[in-house]
Amino acid sequence: MKIKIKLIACLIFSFTVSGIAVAKDIRAKGDAVFESGLFSSEPDTQVKQQAVSNAVVNAWKRYTSEFTTAKLNAYKQTQSYFETHLDEFVVDKQVIEQSNDSNTNTYSVVVSVSFNDVAIDSKLNEGNNKSGYVGVPGGKSLFGFLFLAREQASVKSFDDRVTKKASLKEEEDKSEDTKLNNNGGRVKTSDEITLTAVTGGNTLRQADQIEHRVYSSTDVDTAVSNVLSSNNFEVTSFSDITAQCHGPSMDQIKKEFSTSDELSSELRLAAVRAAKACDASIRFLAVGTIDVRMADTDPATGNKRTSVSFRGQVWDITSGLSRVVASDGPVQKFGLGPDATSATTDALIKAATEGASELVNQLNSRKLR
Repeated sequence: MKIKIKLIACLIFSFTVSGIAVAKDIRAKGDAVFESGLFSSEPDTQVKQQAVSNAVVNAWKRYTSEFTTAKLNAYKQTQSYFETHLDEFVVDKQVIEQSNDSNTNTYSVVVSVSFNDVAIDSKLNEGNNKSGYVGVPGGKSLFGFLFLAREQASVKSFDDRVTKKASLKEEEDKSEDTKLNNNGGRVKTSDEITLTAVTGGNTLRQADQIEHRVYSSTDVDTAVSNVLSSNNFEVTSFSDITAQCHGPSMDQIKKEFSTSDELSSELRLAAVRAAKACDASIRFLAVGTIDVRMADTDPATGNKRTSVSFRGQVWDITSGLSRVVASDGPVQKFGLGPDATSATTDALIKAATEGASELVNQLNSRKLR
């Protein structure tokens, strides 16, 4: 039997939250056109398997279309391997719909496909051992990081300042009212002057003055460490750098982040100098903040819901002048939980994980290790 292959994509995807990972369950349609035989117009097993394979390929195309630019660039370096070994990265596939069009001899299936995110990320970083760059020959480069969470502690709002101006304009009435005097002549009876008010002004609106409560989060540190370690970086927290090598104190850093979105150039320079003095193998220093929003109630589940916003940058500090080599944000993530604390923790872990992953993807796409 000759088999003609025709791909028609009909893709639907949904998201299922589990722990700190977001698993993508992708549905895709695959078709296989077959030639009917003398005694049967039904597709055989080979045709059905081909249709399922086509559906998996379509699901993979949709999966990779969701990659960020940095991750897509890293993927292109090993794209041929993924396409020829796709089954290695499929966790599960289930046929949920099937049909047979007797008019066109086309067998169609809709398949639900789940891909192994961990295996995919591992393959993207295979052989990327981050070794032999700085410090002891053959030793791995260290990645220092400082990720802080913060939430609004106070908001000072200002009333609009309204300035009014007015000027008076004098206008004399040129017309004359007259009457006869005792001698028969006419005399002017009145002079009228009109005062006209000319008004104007402006309104000054001043932005709210916001102060944050900044704190370190063990959950955030753990999530960031997991991402970096799984991508073959050796990591160290900046709190260890500053404690051992006399960098700017965490109190200084927290105070600055309480009123600003980024470190001042002076404080950042002090942090870079401390990292260099602490260990010559530290190549990258990442700084990120996660802003926690006010919790509300999720209308769908009734649970508490918190949103957070992540932003971060990575500096390469090996040269005399440190430079930004990766930047991400703001990225907004939501967390759910039975109470505000649980919802906030869930959101923080998601934001830290996704934010750190994107920074690593950008480094990998530029082959910075």
